[in-house]
Amino acid sequence: MNAVIEVDHLTKRYRKATAVDDLSFEVEAGTVTGFLGPNGAGKTTTMRCILGLARPTSGEARVSGKRLCNLVDPAHQVGAVLESSGFHPGRSGRAHLEILTMENHLPRSRVEEALSLVGLEHDANKNVKGYSLGMRQRLSLAGALLGDPQVLILDEPANGLDPAGIRWMRQVLRSYAAQGRAVLISSHLLSEMAQLADDVVIIANGRLMVRSSLKELTASTTKAVYVRSPQIDDLRSALENQGFTVEGADRRGLKVKGASTEEVASVAAQAGALVTELQPEEANLEDIFLDLTKGKGL
Repeated sequence: MNAVIEVDHLTKRYRKATAVDDLSFEVEAGTVTGFLGPNGAGKTTTMRCILGLARPTSGEARVSGKRLCNLVDPAHQVGAVLESSGFHPGRSGRAHLEILTMENHLPRSRVEEALSLVGLEHDANKNVKGYSLGMRQRLSLAGALLGDPQVLILDEPANGLDPAGIRWMRQVLRSYAAQGRAVLISSHLLSEMAQLADDVVIIANGRLMVRSSLKELTASTTKAVYVRSPQIDDLRSALENQGFTVEGADRRGLKVKGASTEEVASVAAQAGALVTELQPEEANLEDIFLDLTKGKGL
């Protein structure tokens, strides 16, 4: 396992409020990790601590084994987008990026490369005040990519993008991770995260709820089991006697909630009911997220 971001027992308090509470997780190279949680869960605070923009109350966050302030040439290590509002409205998109290259001692040639990567080359000379929210998001991403970093940390980067823009963002980030780099991305677009993320970290009230690969998480979380049998009434009675919630799916089929396929098969065998079909219905990311964060904030 090659962890390039390490959050180690991180806690951040603001007076009496605890924004992040003993949080630990890792982000591996070559992956897109979705950082998910309700509003106020502590996602942005965690990202600010990783980037050295907020000082942890205890614990720490490291990139490539070091705190960001101890990295040599951090612009080549980490690119970040935490908001898309830090632009001078009277500057062009190109001028904004040129200033960033000077501040970070980067070659001017990276400006044109970054503009091309985010699809702003034809709007680069327009003043930022005329940019749409989606264009500002693209410009923010261009700024994060200027140093050709090994790690991207993005807070709601798809905000303001239309469906075509969201699809474009997905392709850019998947390609980036495929080069062996790491992406940590927070988003409320759970359907998009289901298509984009390799791994997910879900938090609520500043605490870790789950850290898993998306594939393993959805495969291990069964929403219901669909079963068909010629003795459907006998099977229904047997399942209900065992305390399972049963819904009629069709004349010969049932949907059994709160049961595994093994449990349904066992009950059917004990009841002498022939099973002709037995199929688990896996929960999707939205189901899992809502179940984990139920009652833990909006």
